[in-house]
Amino acid sequence: MNTTMAPAERHVHVDLDMDPEHQFHYRTQGRDGHRVVLHRGDSVTFTCAGEFSIWFANRSPFEVAGLHSRHSFITTRVRADASYGAYAYSVEVMQDDELFTDPQSGRRGPASPEIIIEA
Repeated sequence: MNTTMAPAERHVHVDLDMDPEHQFHYRTQGRDGHRVVLHRGDSVTFTCAGEFSIWFANRSPFEVAGLHSRHSFITTRVRADASYGAYAYSVEVMQDDELFTDPQSGRRGPASPEIIIEA
C-alpha cells in the first residue's frame, strides 16, 4: 500500500536584529534566517529587541499582510491554503523614536527577506 503523509507541523524561531550601523541580520536555529522554509500549518515566532512590524507587499502566507509585535515578538501560523512559493517581506523596527526598514526603499542591496512555502 502506498500512502502519503503530510509533514508534521513544526515551530520555527526567526531572530531579527540590527547592528550599530543599522544593518539587519536574520537567524534561525543558529543559521542564516534571511530565507526560511515553512510548510502549511507550521508556526513561526519572529523576535526582535524592539517594537517591530513585518509587511508582505503582494501576498502573505499568513492570515494578514501586516504583523505587529507585542512585547518584542510575533507568533503566527502558515495558512492551510497558502500557495507554495516565495513570499518576500519587509521589516520595520522602531528604535530610539526612529523607524528603520529592511530593505530600505530605493536602495540597492541585499534582497528582501523571504518565507518559502514548500509542499
